[in-house]
Amino acid sequence: MYAQEVPERKKELEEKVDILKLQAEYQELEGRFRGALKMLIYGAVVTAIGIMAFVWASNPQVTPPKAKTTYASITAVLSFQSPADHH
Repeated sequence: MYAQEVPERKKELEEKVDILKLQAEYQELEGRFRGALKMLIYGAVVTAIGIMAFVWASNPQVTPPKAKTTYASITAVLSFQSPADHH
């Protein structure tokens, strides 16, 4: 009787070990995925900031140039001639 129970017990234990291996592999993969997801989110944020900085730098705000004011003196000389003086 004992000889028949050993292979059955061995088979049960192997099935449980296989289940534990699958669970451990799943948990390891889940941890790697979470780490990769965090890096992807970080990369997306850094990329968005970089794009916004590039757009800002390549399209600076245009302010109209200020007019320079200078003072000038104007002298006008007016002379009147009658139409009779022209001939």
